[in-house]
Amino acid sequence: MTLQRLISAIVTKAAVLSYCAVAFAENGGRMNGEALSESADEITTQIAELDESREDQSFYGPFETGFENWENLWDSVESASGLNLVFAYTTLFQTTSIGATPGMRSGGAGDLDILGRWKLIDEVNAIEWLNEGILGFNFEYRHRIGANTPSDVGLVSGSLWNTATGFNEQEFAPIQYWWQQKLFQNRFMVRIGKLDPSSIFDSYRFNSSNFFFVNQAFADNPTIPFPDNGWGVVGAWYPDDNWFLLFGSTNADGRKVETSTTLDQDIDAWFSAATGGWRGPVGNLGEGLYQITLWHSDPKTNSTRPGATGFSIVAQQELGNQWVPYLRYARSSAAATDTEQLFTIGAVLEDPFGQNGDRLGVSGGWGSPFDRTLRSQGVGEIFYRFEPFPEFQITPSFQFTSNPSRDPSQSLIGIFGIRGRINF
Repeated sequence: MTLQRLISAIVTKAAVLSYCAVAFAENGGRMNGEALSESADEITTQIAELDESREDQSFYGPFETGFENWENLWDSVESASGLNLVFAYTTLFQTTSIGATPGMRSGGAGDLDILGRWKLIDEVNAIEWLNEGILGFNFEYRHRIGANTPSDVGLVSGSLWNTATGFNEQEFAPIQYWWQQKLFQNRFMVRIGKLDPSSIFDSYRFNSSNFFFVNQAFADNPTIPFPDNGWGVVGAWYPDDNWFLLFGSTNADGRKVETSTTLDQDIDAWFSAATGGWRGPVGNLGEGLYQITLWHSDPKTNSTRPGATGFSIVAQQELGNQWVPYLRYARSSAAATDTEQLFTIGAVLEDPFGQNGDRLGVSGGWGSPFDRTLRSQGVGEIFYRFEPFPEFQITPSFQFTSNPSRDPSQSLIGIFGIRGRINF
């Protein structure tokens, strides 16, 4: 009965989105790419960036033959079947200058991802209203390196936000699998399946702990009670070359990994959101992104957290000198998370010193908790990501937390980290 109710709810929402698709198509529109958002964690974005990296960078040294043979192998697989795969392994080590528990001040973790897109309906072979269709999937395994994980370090640092998003322990499991269908001459797109809402709604270019900032204040949005990956449906509409609208719902009690507690899920609680805005070139500066996200989360019967509604505003603009600054303000109406409001601002320099793939980022933020017995706190992070050879990235970083909300005895905490990532 529980599974039937869940399927019924998803089908109902999918039917609503399909009806909207027809209405949107009548107004005219255009589909813009395959990714639903600018998040670097989007499966299609990761695959596209890896392909671009292979084209931009030359292979050299003792790895040249191996890299080229591997690339040629998967190029042939993609040409023959439409299947494109990425294997990625990411590690992160962090240590704090001060911590509530001395033995928990340092931690490390590894994250293995196997993700892909399989084009099963080709644009050429599609009928008039049914365009390209792809199957997306992501298998993930996370493990501890040493006594603690970076997530453990964040919990004892006294900060309102975790010092790292993800990088905990998780058994090998499929955390995303969905069908994505373009419709009506690519004017509309619908994605249905097990989804990651945090990489779809309220996303900008740099909110990814695998590629850019790792602190939760920048890599995520701690005012929004994003559920774990769960079943849902999302639609996208592009009325013209610049305006866009994303909208949809996922189960508010989603679970990335299916366990015995899955039977306790509240399938009647839903997380719904809409992100709309404008994206395109601004004069001679470059691409800009200006968007607003509205969201609502139902209260869950198996949690004391209330339902809540909130919003987030994001502005991101490329400049002619390769700097890409951004700012974001977000607020929640109720304590569905610990954070009531958050303001962040920062910038990333792309390809510094002429090095393709390198990134230099700096960001700062301030936020306040719902618990009035806790103080507001500030946060900052700086990183430099460089590629010693193609598909391998090393990212040293430094964070600071000022006036940590949960540790009034401290005024400033420093967090040092180093991340490594290899794609193949």
